[in-house]
Amino acid sequence: MNSYKFSYESSFSIKMLLKMLFLFFITIITIFLSFSSIYAGVEQLNSNNNDIVKTTAKIFTHKSKSYLAVYFKNKEEWFTYWKNPGDAGIPLQHLFNIGTENIVLKEIEWPRPLQFSKGAGLVSYGYTGTYAIFFELDDLTVKKIENKVLTITSKWLACKENCIPGKSIISGKLQKDFFILTKPSEFQISEQKEQELFLSIPENIKITNVENLKYILVKDSNRAYFLYAKLYLNQSIGKENFKNSDNKDLLIPFPKEQIYFKHQQKILPANSDTVLVKIPMELDDPSINSSIFYNLKFLYNNPVSSESKIIELKFDHFENEEAANKFISANIPQNKSSQFKIKEIFLNIFLAFIGGIILNFMPCVLPVILFKLFALVKYNENENENENKNENKLNIKKHNFFYIMGTISTFLLFALIAIILKMLGESVGLGFHMQSPLFMFFLTTILLLFAINFFGVFDFKQFSWVNNLLSKNNFKNFYFSDFFDGILATLLSTPCSAPFIGTALAFAFVSPAYIVFLIFLFMGIGFSFPFIIISSFPSLYNLLPKPGNWIFYFKKILGITLFLTACWTFYIFISLIDVTTFFKSSSISSSVSSSIEEKWSNEALQKSLARKQAVFFYFTAKWCITCKANEVFVIETKSFQDIIKKYDMKILRGDWTTKDKEISKWFKKHNVPGVPANFIQQSDGTLVNIGEILTSEKVENIIKLSEK
Repeated sequence: MNSYKFSYESSFSIKMLLKMLFLFFITIITIFLSFSSIYAGVEQLNSNNNDIVKTTAKIFTHKSKSYLAVYFKNKEEWFTYWKNPGDAGIPLQHLFNIGTENIVLKEIEWPRPLQFSKGAGLVSYGYTGTYAIFFELDDLTVKKIENKVLTITSKWLACKENCIPGKSIISGKLQKDFFILTKPSEFQISEQKEQELFLSIPENIKITNVENLKYILVKDSNRAYFLYAKLYLNQSIGKENFKNSDNKDLLIPFPKEQIYFKHQQKILPANSDTVLVKIPMELDDPSINSSIFYNLKFLYNNPVSSESKIIELKFDHFENEEAANKFISANIPQNKSSQFKIKEIFLNIFLAFIGGIILNFMPCVLPVILFKLFALVKYNENENENENKNENKLNIKKHNFFYIMGTISTFLLFALIAIILKMLGESVGLGFHMQSPLFMFFLTTILLLFAINFFGVFDFKQFSWVNNLLSKNNFKNFYFSDFFDGILATLLSTPCSAPFIGTALAFAFVSPAYIVFLIFLFMGIGFSFPFIIISSFPSLYNLLPKPGNWIFYFKKILGITLFLTACWTFYIFISLIDVTTFFKSSSISSSVSSSIEEKWSNEALQKSLARKQAVFFYFTAKWCITCKANEVFVIETKSFQDIIKKYDMKILRGDWTTKDKEISKWFKKHNVPGVPANFIQQSDGTLVNIGEILTSEKVENIIKLSEK
């Protein structure tokens, strides 16, 4: 009985064991087959991923600096991820290898990302279409990879309705200025597109403060963390210019160790005077948040200019909820702000008026002013010949009036052009018309005709068809020539940035349209002021010299001055139509053009900042008389060079004779109205505006103050 029981139980146990082994075996096979099919599917998927994201690589050179550019082209409606992918996603990754050796290449800033909504409140940042990542090629890196097969592995996550991981592998050899691919490129990219992609990279301004942007870190009673940022729109950023785009957040955070940013939210109060941004944060180790020093990096999208810049915001503590509520409800005191604004407006109007008066004595304007004074003497001669002196005095007033109207209307026209260009997002400065070859040819022709006329070669009165035309159209008493004299004088005055004008224009170009008109109006009134005084006080006519034989010699002198002015404008015209030749021939010929001086660029400024070296840099133009005076009497002198060497500074020179996009962009960023413009960048990056007029003593005093 017992043996039977044992035998039965033993056979039962063996059967159960065999069943369990069979089931285990089946499970293993099923799992293996499943993974095999998944692996095969992934392999097949990866083999088809080349159609979703195509890649290629080229050497890109900008301002004598070389980069390895890895270009991507996404399939339509597919996007890949930025450094901070947002609420979900994986950023692009790049690996460089020579054989089994891993090579590290320093990447520059990535292009500005787009914002994508994935539903359920999730937001991501990334790229569509064609884009590029640029890697620096310094001398050491070039020596390491030159003439060797470099393999570039790019990993990405591409999303449309679903997300697909993938990678692309390309290889090639760096030979001189070319990257020769082992296999043909997956797509072609034009040189124009390369330039466009490189220039669209956000500028890293490395500052801790943006005008009108305030910010705090907050920890509430529930131990939740937030970054609050508020942009005030009722100061230099006008409410009427605010562009609220759902596809571009005000601040996009860069990835930061120990800190994770969630999707930010925009809150627009009812009065629309501020943009309030609240960004939820999470800390990996909240226990150390009270002592850590945060240096947070953001992509700042300017809501007015639509430009993007990279900024750094520094924090050393968290505020509480009470401080957060005060921050949210805080507004700029309107009364004080308005009072300050009114004082600032009147101050700059006064500066524009004084600057306009000084313009009369600038070398480029003086020949036309002398020409106008000569005309008044001629009118005075007619007065002595005519018995009706009161009528002639009235006639002289009319001549002055139309000259004044010519100057003021031209200044107002410049104001209108400045406002239109500002609305279009362009940078404009006083003298911008001198960058046009067509305008310079026209101006040269007019000046030459006036000069020849004063030499007695011909008389404008010989052009009888003009007089007939004016008579037929009842314009006989319109004093057209006086109005034209005012226009001509204004056109010649605008390249000359007299003292105070730069300050007034810098204020005007960041102010509303009506202030721009006021600044230019009073600049025109100041420029016309000597003739306004003469018209207002008729007794001053008696101070004009009496006609005589001296008029004949004075006409010759005027002819010479106008001819020399025409030569100057012709020189500018030639330099504009043959830029390369003239830029080479007209570079500074003194010892300043040695290794001390370099061509200005943002890149050169950043290099000096990285070396902790102070920089003196200036912007000039061939048509700017004040600029040339600064160069000849200050910058090119030995005493100035000695100051530069003494303080171990670098000199950078920016030429704005023709339109330069990089210089114009810098002018717009720093509210510079035009040339001349002179600056010192201290070793810590602080920028000091020296003003339009230079002296060696002025520059040295500023350097000494900056070192304290």
